Amino acid sequence: MKSCCHTAFYLNYPLEEVLSRLSDLAYNGVEISALSECGTYSPTLLHKERSKEVREKARELDVEIAGYDCELLPSMGRNVVSFSEEIRRKTTEYMKSAIMTAKELETKFVVINAGMAMYGVDKKRAWSWAVESLKECTRYAEGHNIYLALEHLTPLEGNVVVTLDDLLSILKEVNSENLVALLDTGHVNVNGESITDYVIELGEKLKHIHIDDNDGRSDDHLPPGSGTINFDTLFNTLNKANYEGYLSIEPSFAYSADPDNAASQGMKFFQRYF
Repeated sequence: MKSCCHTAFYLNYPLEEVLSRLSDLAYNGVEISALSECGTYSPTLLHKERSKEVREKARELDVEIAGYDCELLPSMGRNVVSFSEEIRRKTTEYMKSAIMTAKELETKFVVINAGMAMYGVDKKRAWSWAVESLKECTRYAEGHNIYLALEHLTPLEGNVVVTLDDLLSILKEVNSENLVALLDTGHVNVNGESITDYVIELGEKLKHIHIDDNDGRSDDHLPPGSGTINFDTLFNTLNKANYEGYLSIEPSFAYSADPDNAASQGMKFFQRYF
């Protein structure tokens, strides 16, 4: 297991500064968010020269770029199950551009989700749209040796892939080695499911983990140890499963005014386990 930190809550800082601070805190890796640098680090605006600058800074600091979260937010018009065919198409193309960003950053995966179906769109139709888009994007990812890490959501964020059963079903239906699973601890807690079940049932398909805490009622994205999640159970199960991927601290934007404090809490949390 390796320590990692998501960069979304560092949105007010240049990425070079973020990398330096996380290196000082002894993180092994960073998960770069499209919301970094106040949202300018979007694959639609990114160019090769900027990727090279960030990549070289990470290499200089001996911090691995663990992954790229392209932030598929329906509120920003990125939704693979929108009732609008145009939005679905644009979202699919956005994911493809994120795959190219990941390639430029020399990282291995892009974080995605299956979206939010609006009122009047039944789940069966939304599911078929999600599968269609994921199949197209995984074929594209296969050609560039990039993985798509599919994140399950809470009902307030998305309503297509929410539960463990949803995640297992869509992985099976898309049936691609380049589509893998992302476990979010806070989402599991809000949905009232078992973290242990996720690790055991996903098995080798589990390639990345978002670490955040809450009280089980709302997805607050608190630093670990600030809520009700029993992380001892998670780490015991991960050790038994010989999990070798990254665990990425993901505090909310509420910590953006003082992100170092939340990142420091995250590292102290990791030091309890490895």
